[in-house]
Amino acid sequence: MDIASGAAALPPLDKPSRPSRITPAELEALKLRDNSTNWSYLAFNWLVIVTTLAVALWAEQAIVAGGYSGWTLVPVALAAIIVMG
Repeated sequence: MDIASGAAALPPLDKPSRPSRITPAELEALKLRDNSTNWSYLAFNWLVIVTTLAVALWAEQAIVAGGYSGWTLVPVALAAIIVMG
């Protein structure tokens, strides 16, 4: 502690306070675009959407064909909304 000002002495700014966990070259490699991975995530999202719609439409047809009340469709619609969120 600096007696004259009462402030604590700070470490020099030329040296980082903690060692770097990643090199700048590794950081640049992480920033590169990877469209093949992006396509797989996009395909999975569309698979979930299409599957949810197919199941909801199938359930709607089964409920109507079975002669059940239209209110029976409410849980199916809510489940589809939650899944597609």
